[in-house]
Amino acid sequence: MLKRDQDLMVKFKNFFGCAFNEKKGTCKYSVISIQDVVKYIIPHFSKYPLRGTKYLDFLDFSKGIHLILEKKTLNDSSAISKNVETILDLINNMNKKRIFNSLFVPTHLTGVPLDPNYVSGFIEGDGSLILELNGTRKYRMSISVDQHYNNYTLLDSLRAVLNIDSLLIVNKTTGVLKISKSGDKYFKLILIPFFIKYPLHGNKLVQLYKLLLILSLKESSELSKIEGIWRDSTYTDITVESISILYSKLSPVKTIYNSKEISVISKDTLSVTTYESMTHCALDMKISRKTIAKYLNTGLPYNGFIFNNI
Repeated sequence: MLKRDQDLMVKFKNFFGCAFNEKKGTCKYSVISIQDVVKYIIPHFSKYPLRGTKYLDFLDFSKGIHLILEKKTLNDSSAISKNVETILDLINNMNKKRIFNSLFVPTHLTGVPLDPNYVSGFIEGDGSLILELNGTRKYRMSISVDQHYNNYTLLDSLRAVLNIDSLLIVNKTTGVLKISKSGDKYFKLILIPFFIKYPLHGNKLVQLYKLLLILSLKESSELSKIEGIWRDSTYTDITVESISILYSKLSPVKTIYNSKEISVISKDTLSVTTYESMTHCALDMKISRKTIAKYLNTGLPYNGFIFNNI
């Protein structure tokens, strides 16, 4: 990762108790001791599973580690040779070397809702918060995530949690699958409240603060400062609390009765139910349209449910 995320690397180090390497302009978290891998890394990701193809890489990685440990106890040359051959086979079929004959659907992911905290961590590592500038007064903010198409179900689940209504786009040449969503209203109603509740860390938290600051500038007609804010590298000590305070000062977005689709997220099961209109939602859940409108797009729960427009 870039050196700007060094504080995040230190948190990894403190959490796992293992060191990271620092180079010019970058910092890299590495665990090179097999004992540390067995003691800290494998138990952690066994308890909190990875998603998508990374999960398969983790299974092969764990198997390889145990084979290496097993090799030290072997005395028979043929058994040692078979052990090494299995390890090399695992290495040559992991990560980017892994080949699928068809669109891959990880069985551990199908039908399993994503934990919102996992989503925040995933965005921290693999997502992008983007600000595109056109002159001094025009801009577009967006969130974007790219993955290999084998992680289709992962991105589709991610899209549901973050209420992203755009289609999944596949680059047929590279095999890269992309989801993205832009717009001030989306950031104000959906994304920022989500990340206040399930915080980002490191540089992504700083970027979110800058985007929120830009939204507040728009309301005060000081848009000429946008580029300076986005490129400023002196923002430090940004916390979820500071983001929450700044967010509370934004003008509320008015919610009106409409016939747009509504997604209902259960806080207990993390399941998502979609209704074609507010009326259908009200009838099925046996609550009033007025109640739905009150909580719609606020991020606040009503009886354990969160309501959002799609």
